Amino acid sequence: MFNATVSAEQTVAKLMTHPLRPFSYQQDGMITGFAVDIVNAIMQNAHIEAQIEMYPFNRGFQQLKSQSNTALFVIAKRPEREQHMKWVGPIITSGVYFYKKRSANITLSRLDDLKRLQNVGVVLDNADHTYLNSQGFTNLSTDSDQLQSLKMLSYGRIDVAPMSELVMPFLAQAAN
Repeated sequence: MFNATVSAEQTVAKLMTHPLRPFSYQQDGMITGFAVDIVNAIMQNAHIEAQIEMYPFNRGFQQLKSQSNTALFVIAKRPEREQHMKWVGPIITSGVYFYKKRSANITLSRLDDLKRLQNVGVVLDNADHTYLNSQGFTNLSTDSDQLQSLKMLSYGRIDVAPMSELVMPFLAQAAN
């Protein structure tokens, strides 16, 4: 999603994304992915010229909150963000599921069941983190990105991690 109101006469001072396959990632020194393709097509259609820069999610999100005339995609639209940001989109919709190790003896049927776990891995300041935090979770273990959360899950350092159903296959491949 964007956090910018942009017309054909305006330029975006900074257009940012973060590594999140298959939406946005770097390959051979180029920023690519299907969200990047959509944003580039929107800019071309609106006659807007801007370079897309890639940052870790938290760094891009902090810049979005502190700098005017910036845009960040792909970012989940959450009620607590709507009062501070303007949205263009959605670019995609996907379900978020909690993943565990196959060998873990964990049974969950409700969101509150996660509160009895020792560690729930989330990316610092992403939508999962802010939502679970707002629901009173005190067992959140924060990481810098979802790949790190998945690695922590595979090492047994966290019990579960929320991930988009569209992102999980790419993260699993990257984490071996």
